[in-house]
Amino acid sequence: MTEHPAPMFAAHFLPPEGMEHQPIIPVHIRAVAPRFSRMWWRGIWNKLINRNQEPEAYLDTEQGQVFAERAMAERAIYLRSDEYRATSRQRMEAARLARAVEVPDYKGWVYDPDGRGPAEGHFADGEELAEYCDGEGLPMPAWAYCCEEVPFDFDLFDEIDSYCGDNHAESTAENLKGTAELEAAWKAFLAANDHVHSYMVDYLRIVVLDRERYLAELKAAREVLAEASP
Repeated sequence: MTEHPAPMFAAHFLPPEGMEHQPIIPVHIRAVAPRFSRMWWRGIWNKLINRNQEPEAYLDTEQGQVFAERAMAERAIYLRSDEYRATSRQRMEAARLARAVEVPDYKGWVYDPDGRGPAEGHFADGEELAEYCDGEGLPMPAWAYCCEEVPFDFDLFDEIDSYCGDNHAESTAENLKGTAELEAAWKAFLAANDHVHSYMVDYLRIVVLDRERYLAELKAAREVLAEASP
């Protein structure tokens, strides 16, 4: 049995007059019959596939994507808009605040939810954050995220095993020489740098700095999430 190639489709992207610069323009899609071995079958194919006479579609002119419905094209454009990004960020921040747990009497590094300050939002504690805001004439946040301390603890031998597994034979790591000396040197290196710590934002824990405003913002966040729910 002869196998026939799949049909090809050609989209005519000529916009109607006066719509050349519109974000969405109607286009027409016409099916083109493949090169069948028998001309009579090709004629039948054209009659079958084109019987609806150029159905309408919609072209997103910025991305060059074609959609079957105008609403789909409008949705694609909206998902790239500043309005959508702002709405998505508002919902994300509301969700973080709504699920975060207050840590009473927290002592340690905090992160300003607005990301202010010379360390991109990180402060040694709530007092340092308050001093920065007071000195810069900025409003004090009602709350701040807690931070998780991350020590400098890099496992060199895990990396060596991974490298050998990806690039060499399975037994390569076991046959390396000088590993005892390297291990001793690496332990000394880690000990010399045990003062190095980083502080990662913990979006599940917060410290409250102004309870009244915090409760108001928490209520507003829950309202944003309620409006977003179907």
